[in-house]
Amino acid sequence: VYALDLNDNGSIIWKYEPKQDPNVIPVMCCDTVNRGVAYGDGKIILHQADTTVVALDAKTGAVVWSVKNGDPSIGETGTSAPHVFGDKVIIGISGGEFGVRGSVTAYNLKDGSRAWRGYSMGPDADTLMDGEKTMSLGKPVGKDSGTATWEGEQWKIGGGTTWGWYSYDPELNLV
Repeated sequence: VYALDLNDNGSIIWKYEPKQDPNVIPVMCCDTVNRGVAYGDGKIILHQADTTVVALDAKTGAVVWSVKNGDPSIGETGTSAPHVFGDKVIIGISGGEFGVRGSVTAYNLKDGSRAWRGYSMGPDADTLMDGEKTMSLGKPVGKDSGTATWEGEQWKIGGGTTWGWYSYDPELNLV
């Protein structure tokens, strides 16, 4: 990550170059991609390949906070761009090719503490859904719909990773 001074021919103000375990590269699908950074509350937010989410001071490049969002040893990697919605940083996980259980996690922008994590599949408590209020074709999906169509506990190794983009309604404060 580079901060450039656009008033001074693009001279470099600061740069951040993460040190990461090279063993992460073989478990990254579709090349060693990074889909971008986000900005909020004076911080540049980066999701590293090794799943570390880092907040950098936008003026100095100093690390403000850093958290681990997953475990590359089981195939979880970080390729998604962070999203700043209100006072939260929303981040997904990559690695569906390796049976990674998809999740979306919210970290508090101020200090990086985890606010919540919702999984793509699993019981209602894990997916953060209410089976009576969540509808499909106008009817409630029912209790634990995130496990209903999976054989046994196969939902623990599937259900879609979440490296893509998210929607946010600021009026309702809903992701």
